[in-house]
Amino acid sequence: MSKKYPKQLSHRDLGVAVFIAEAGAVRLSTLARVLERRFQTPLEPRGVRALGQRLVEHGLAHKERILEGPAILYPTKEALKLAGFRVGRGERISKPALVSLRHSIILAEVRLMYEFKGAKWICERALREDFRDHLPDGLAEFPDRKVLIELELTGKESNRLQNIILTNLHSGDYYLQYWTTPESFNVVEKIRKSLPKELEERVFNHLLPEAVYV
Repeated sequence: MSKKYPKQLSHRDLGVAVFIAEAGAVRLSTLARVLERRFQTPLEPRGVRALGQRLVEHGLAHKERILEGPAILYPTKEALKLAGFRVGRGERISKPALVSLRHSIILAEVRLMYEFKGAKWICERALREDFRDHLPDGLAEFPDRKVLIELELTGKESNRLQNIILTNLHSGDYYLQYWTTPESFNVVEKIRKSLPKELEERVFNHLLPEAVYV
């Protein structure tokens, strides 16, 4: 254990801090699933709250009640450094805006679905150097395929969304999976079906499970 992080923080706790840094924002209820699925150490709600408080006390997370529901943790600059991200001089790490906050906490749940299936997850921040024209929300790497992940909550203007889909498909030998809400599903589906067959076969459109749609 590094001297910088006292003994009260285990390697598991530091791993949770890295997950928060990669996600950008996470609900405490999501951390309970992170502990169970990634670290095989399920905790009662009281234990999860205590873990979150330890991360706050050691400067690796901020905790606030920004939206309805369980409290939300978002990373500090130290947490981003712990996760291996370069933090520019003078770069300000602030509370996420409401729109991006909702996006981040839902995407964290989507990530767990892929990891539960055995995929390695690469977060948006880690993809910045490889994707210049458009930055996908994540990349799920399976042994036999790589899947770009997009979370579409509101439904972008059709032409813009089509350009994003084509940019993703032309960026490499990737599959593309969209996770959508009822209001955005039909927009994505219409574009998917309009693609040439060889591209359409690489695009999948899923409705978000109600349990993660907040």
